[in-house]
Amino acid sequence: MRRSSVRSALGRPRSLRRGGARAHRIERAGQGGAVVVGVDQTPMSQFALQVAIEASSTHDCPLRIVHAYDRISYIAGYPPAQHARSAAPGRQILDRAVWLAGDQLGADQVSGVQVAGRPLAVLLGQSEGARLLVIGTPTHQVPAATLVGSVGAGLIAAASCPVVVARPYLTPPFPGAAVVAGVDGSVPARQALGFAFAEADARHLPLVAVHCVDTDADAARISRTPADSLWLEQSLAHYTRRYPGVTVMSRRRRGDPARVLANLSLGAPLLVVGARSHGYRTGVVLGSVTQQLLHEACCPVAVI
Repeated sequence: MRRSSVRSALGRPRSLRRGGARAHRIERAGQGGAVVVGVDQTPMSQFALQVAIEASSTHDCPLRIVHAYDRISYIAGYPPAQHARSAAPGRQILDRAVWLAGDQLGADQVSGVQVAGRPLAVLLGQSEGARLLVIGTPTHQVPAATLVGSVGAGLIAAASCPVVVARPYLTPPFPGAAVVAGVDGSVPARQALGFAFAEADARHLPLVAVHCVDTDADAARISRTPADSLWLEQSLAHYTRRYPGVTVMSRRRRGDPARVLANLSLGAPLLVVGARSHGYRTGVVLGSVTQQLLHEACCPVAVI
């Protein structure tokens, strides 16, 4: 077996994803490419690494571990010795992450790259051609807006592949617990349902598709309008034909969607939701439900 590789690169400016990025992201979901994870010195990063290792094992695909570090020393024209000092702490973090992942997956499945640049630009570049991008999440003491308003929001809106935000498990996943998908008939939610089916199939787990109605008026409209009551059944039928091995259950729940989905994520291995976002350059507008779940979900959240 070849050794896990670690390399450094000077980050080059990349244009951020255009409006069509989400379509390309969905097309690439479930196809070839590596699982990519960003690492740093925080405990949340270590959990993200473990989530990425499990994803790599589940999908039998390579794992690429990425560390972004300050590029000011390059811009300022500092001597090479200063470049090396800037990179050294991150290189230690990266080397340890590659070693830990290689010990679980095999060294030939793991590579590492250290890139000088801002984390958002670096990880957007690394998401090109990837199967999945895994990122850490702030602690419970940090407001969700800290993630949603900066690197996490930019990645969710503009990455070229699905993004998994590694929310820590409040309790370990129950044996045989279902993947949970939040659906509402929107295009992002329908795409999220397809991703959820693929994940349930790869994990050999059942799937629960949850449609929440927030008010009595919504419930009454669904009960009297055939189109509003049939789209979920039709979507499930479509994906069931594609993934016949997945046992799927549909649930309609009344209540605040974020609260309902957060409660159902307890003991689940993964929660899948749509992003409802615009392109990064035109302004990130994550749906309020998704924003809340990034702060309150009891398991990792895949945002499609």
